[in-house]
Amino acid sequence: MEAEETDVLERRAARTVRHERRMQKRSRTLAAYSTDSSLSPTDASDYSSAVSSLAIRLKEVLPDVKAEEFRHPTGAKWSARREKYGDSFRNAWGGLGLFSAWEFWVRLEVAGWDCIEDARSLDSFKWYKDLYEYLRPATDGSADDEEERELGPDGDLVASMTSTTLIPRVCKVIEGEALDVYSESHFRNGMFFA
Repeated sequence: MEAEETDVLERRAARTVRHERRMQKRSRTLAAYSTDSSLSPTDASDYSSAVSSLAIRLKEVLPDVKAEEFRHPTGAKWSARREKYGDSFRNAWGGLGLFSAWEFWVRLEVAGWDCIEDARSLDSFKWYKDLYEYLRPATDGSADDEEERELGPDGDLVASMTSTTLIPRVCKVIEGEALDVYSESHFRNGMFFA
């Protein structure tokens, strides 16, 4: 009987030692990865400087454009042309043609967006609101609630814009190791679990 008890005690001791080794190895592994607030002061300063520089350069993209209708995407200018020229406008600008025209503004607006730290939803972007409004024209000329208007003849370009412009950007950010899988804040904001 004593041999069995000794054997049980030895197995428990060995299990405890293995558990402690695993825990030490895990803590060393976690310490090797970047976590919240782990940028050095120099790196944090460089990052802040780069973000500020990008914001300034984004404002300088369209300084020579004076006509307001060409400085921002608006559903009003596209809708007026669609109503005036009807089928010929849809053949020229509908679908992919219109998609290409709006893609510039989408890329310009999201260039400085940190899709991991900034938990804004798509409908907070100007391009999204304007494109969404354009794609749901008022049929009787009244300004109906946008939620109740039906999708127009151009289809749902918002979904296409998201899949071809935003998703590749998010993938590049993740490939560039901006997503810290050990960071609570990167997952807490809800982007990856929404």
